[in-house]
Amino acid sequence: MNAAQEKREDQSLFGASARDKVGIALVFLACIAGMMFALSSVGYLLGFNATTLWIASMCFSVGGAGTLLYPEQPTTEAQLKYVSLALIPIAARTILNGGLFTSFTADLQSADITGLAQIGYLVEVIGLWILVAVSEEGFRATVNMLVSIALPDQWEYQHLAPAAALKGFISITAWVWFHFYQRGFNLELHLPYILWLYLAGIIFTYIMEEGSFGAAVLAHIIVNLIA
Repeated sequence: MNAAQEKREDQSLFGASARDKVGIALVFLACIAGMMFALSSVGYLLGFNATTLWIASMCFSVGGAGTLLYPEQPTTEAQLKYVSLALIPIAARTILNGGLFTSFTADLQSADITGLAQIGYLVEVIGLWILVAVSEEGFRATVNMLVSIALPDQWEYQHLAPAAALKGFISITAWVWFHFYQRGFNLELHLPYILWLYLAGIIFTYIMEEGSFGAAVLAHIIVNLIA
């Protein structure tokens, strides 16, 4: 490999200078999954939702590029250590609702579904949750960045902990609000779910801030898959 080729690879997204390789890979996988669902479900609600999530994934990945390209931890190994914190929202949801892996078992119990079809269904479920996780984590990263821009720099630098708490609260609240934008909202009915969303949002935000965007997305995917 010549010097010019090495320089090009180092400057590419997957080159040596790209520190959050997991995050970048998941963004690309989300784009592929979004395109797949959008094309295969044209005219159906899934297709419209996938298109929305696909666009959101691309836009918010760009908006939160600072988090994506400059993670707190310099190595992939250090970043992935934070993924284990996904056990906290998983345990909380299990206590509240019970049941694991229902997203897989709901349709796989039918005798009409062959082994090959089950594999295809599994790939679709994973692809959909990657798309959801990338768009949602990118959305919170972007809101966090926008709030940081709005805050006076001097105040933010002098009050790092309150500023971080404020940015986290606003970004998580916006994220929770979007969960009910396409569905009916009943505070009494949805209160346990809202509280769980805040808990999960705090964990995901912490993973992103202390680890990387990719670690937060991977934790989000694991939480969704085990639902």
